[in-house]
Amino acid sequence: MNARLWPPVHPLHLALGLTLWFLWFSLLYGGVAVACVVVPPAPPHTVFNSINLAGLAFTVVTALAFAWAAYAAWQAYRALASGSAPPRDRFVARVSAALYAVAVVATLMVGLPLLVVPPCV
Repeated sequence: MNARLWPPVHPLHLALGLTLWFLWFSLLYGGVAVACVVVPPAPPHTVFNSINLAGLAFTVVTALAFAWAAYAAWQAYRALASGSAPPRDRFVARVSAALYAVAVVATLMVGLPLLVVPPCV
């Protein structure tokens, strides 16, 4: 994110994290459904196939992006808390950090079945 475009105290961050999480969720499970039709895995259905590995990679990259956003928002909150920043800016930074952290946990929990459930079954 460009800090000049959307600073950490921009109210957009209150909705951006979970909106992007919903987009990730839709792309992940929609992509698995399409991949099962277009390129189904070989008959011995195991969890270690190209569909699950691609989904896991997408999940890890997304979780890392959310973790970075949570860290950036928390750092902004800490910088604002020590000064005389407006309460609204401190609120937005702190709640944004919490919501991005929720997105990290939700991403990892929803991606967890990719480790134990074979696709297309």
